Amino acid sequence: MRKNILPQMVYIFINITCLFCLFYYPRTRDEFYYLFDMTIPQRFEECLNSYLHINPRIGQWITNFVSRSMVLKMIYGLVMFNSFFYMLYLLLFRKAPNFKDSDSMRKVLLIVFIFVVLIKFFGEMFFYTPFGGNYTFIMPFYLWYIYIMMEYFVYGNDIFKQRRSFLFQGSIFLLGVFTGMGNEHIPPVLISFTFLGFLYKVVKDKKWPPIAITIYYISIIVGYTLLYFAPANAERYSKLENGSSVFHLTEYIKQFKAVLMMYRYYLPELLVTVLVCIFFFLFYKKLKITVHEKIRLVLLFTMGLITLPIVAYSPMIGLRLIFFTNTLWILCICFLLFSLLERFKNKKTEGLLSSFSSLYLVIFFTSGCFICYNAYKNSKSVFQEITLKSKKSDKVVLEKGFDYSSDTFNYFNMNRRFLLENGSDYIDNDPLKDTRQEMIIKMKFHLKELSKKDEK
Repeated sequence: MRKNILPQMVYIFINITCLFCLFYYPRTRDEFYYLFDMTIPQRFEECLNSYLHINPRIGQWITNFVSRSMVLKMIYGLVMFNSFFYMLYLLLFRKAPNFKDSDSMRKVLLIVFIFVVLIKFFGEMFFYTPFGGNYTFIMPFYLWYIYIMMEYFVYGNDIFKQRRSFLFQGSIFLLGVFTGMGNEHIPPVLISFTFLGFLYKVVKDKKWPPIAITIYYISIIVGYTLLYFAPANAERYSKLENGSSVFHLTEYIKQFKAVLMMYRYYLPELLVTVLVCIFFFLFYKKLKITVHEKIRLVLLFTMGLITLPIVAYSPMIGLRLIFFTNTLWILCICFLLFSLLERFKNKKTEGLLSSFSSLYLVIFFTSGCFICYNAYKNSKSVFQEITLKSKKSDKVVLEKGFDYSSDTFNYFNMNRRFLLENGSDYIDNDPLKDTRQEMIIKMKFHLKELSKKDEK
């Protein structure tokens, strides 16, 4: 019997298209900052300055390094993509995916399919390095932490049982600190739920969790403390309208409404699917879900839910801030779907679903390649015009500005699924007013004025 390697081929194809999109992803928003080259010592100095004055998150340090090298950016993006879906599979099935096993790869593809269908901002989280570094990059570390703690507190399985060396415990401590410095919104959820697990073990089992688990927990608290009280965060809050991080109920309610409205306006499919799954989980009794699996599902869903009011405390609201919640909820959706498929075991249905999801992914990522390449061509032409005209004058007026949107592939809002912005407002037609991107370009090309012609 010939082995079916189609799932592996589709997955390889997706990786190739991801590399293509990473290479041709247009310079967007904060990426203009990385127009300026820096030496290695200067980059380390930049990281220190980031912690002290700008953005203290650990992912920002990584972003500062990879964003100035296309090779590093492509390697980083590909590793981030694969590690993210590796961890989703690990959390779902409690075992690692096997690339040699076609059934395993079909499941991976189905997870990717559900994710890209329900998440409408895929490109900005995986191809736009500032968001990727600050949010997506740290997600596998959060998911790994959840996996370790779920295994111990829910299933009684200590992953670190055979590893008790001082070197290993030191590595766990550093990993925890690294994870805790990811961002301000997720570690409080992880810390709170782990505390409940510790409390349960102490009260019910009358014993303290193993040393490695304890170190991992303490280290994430240490990391989060280093992040939350970083000088850069103090500076950021001092620039807010109220001048501090003190809680204001009226402003908080306004922000919380804005968080909820994002599901209404940007992610209605995810919201509806989650509500259907809740109803399905509560009232469909034919699924054979063990008690431990039910506990795991409830914990994943609740962690995602609890994150939302924490995100509302943030001075800025954006889709990237609810990425953790969306990921955990999609995990719950995937679990119920795979449980349903296991319950009925209909090979024809599974085959049709597998074929459809593979075809959709091929079309989706192929479209992404065209969208990114089209945007790259526009970006390149604008920079070429700036380069050419800056050699003749320090006052540059462009024929046209940036415009990354593609009319050809804008079905189902595909431009937004891959591009953070269309770039049309990066350069305006007023030479006396400068956007942040204009200021950076003027510094790079030593210009006094930069604008574009009025579009009639």
